[in-house]
Amino acid sequence: MVFDRAPTRGGAERAVPNDDFVSLIPRLIRAALAGDIRRVEAVATQLSRRMRPAYPRVAQSVADTLAQQWAGANPLRTAGLLEPPVDEDSRLSLVAVEEPALELAPVLSDREIGTISRFLQHWKERDSLISSGIRPATSLLLEGDPGVGKTYTGRFIASELELPLILLDVSTALSSYLGKSGHNLRTVLDYARSSPSVLFLDEFDAIAKRRDDPSDIGELKRVVSVLLRELESWPDYGIIVAATNHPELLDKAIFRRFDYVLEIHRPARAAREALLRRRLGEFVDGEDVSETLEVIAGLSDGLSAADVCKLADRAMRRAVLDSAELAKCLFEELPGMLGEQTSATRGRIVRAVRSTFGDKVSIREIANWVGVSPSTVHHHLHSGGREGE
Repeated sequence: MVFDRAPTRGGAERAVPNDDFVSLIPRLIRAALAGDIRRVEAVATQLSRRMRPAYPRVAQSVADTLAQQWAGANPLRTAGLLEPPVDEDSRLSLVAVEEPALELAPVLSDREIGTISRFLQHWKERDSLISSGIRPATSLLLEGDPGVGKTYTGRFIASELELPLILLDVSTALSSYLGKSGHNLRTVLDYARSSPSVLFLDEFDAIAKRRDDPSDIGELKRVVSVLLRELESWPDYGIIVAATNHPELLDKAIFRRFDYVLEIHRPARAAREALLRRRLGEFVDGEDVSETLEVIAGLSDGLSAADVCKLADRAMRRAVLDSAELAKCLFEELPGMLGEQTSATRGRIVRAVRSTFGDKVSIREIANWVGVSPSTVHHHLHSGGREGE
């Protein structure tokens, strides 16, 4: 029997059996993925009814969503959001809307986590700030290389604040028609202002370019002016998070309008190891890979957080398809993730493999993993790390 925790009248928690409605979840997912709306409605109705005794609030939320669907309204209204805006010409949606989902905290440095925590504190304690005559921080600019976790951080913020996440679709919002880009942006900003939410502006350099750029057209300069005004007057009940890979392209006035500006760096060694452990999760149960993960983390300097996760995913797939040890698969996939390597880097990988596996892995296997000849492997093993001296 599987149990969850449910609140009692006194506020304590009690164990309640949940098998009767948990068994409906796979059916609901299959129906949703198949696009079978009628079956989704039928299963969701059963789910709401069965979970009501233990989880009345969740059951009521499901019922409210179904009621909106039956009334022909957008289900997002149950989350306090109106129907997403669309481009008037193409009728394509200008934003994507995600309801808050539980996200694990991003694996970042202590300084980066500290900045995000302080920013979240402004929202969580905004009543105290406002009563003291202090405006809480409502805007955060994230900068950093691709794959370092800017979008994930935006989702985490929305999850922590339990607010819907509104993601601007830059490709649709920026129109080739004169005046349309500014109009589309204004429409998106008005939509985000309509209710408490986190507005996430990815590829921010595309809409907030320097106004002194001689190659730019006047339309984007007007867009920047709109942004500057909005950032100054954004309501206390909403959050703006912007992300850019190219902060040098942003208009200088933009930086002054954000309450916090945070540069997210590529993960350090400890963060890379933590990312590997998180991504691999239960897959490593029964395998002693702690030493391997430490070694891989040390060899993967320069990889982004997304690269580290991709490395873990590739290794897991290989382990399943080849019925191989995960540790070996990690070493096999590492060279491909690092791209073009120096002789010193290849030497470090060769020696790490030999140190980890000893004679269980042959010279030829090591050569295949690293992408060098067996004679080169012999050279690296006998050079003792002197290549880079």
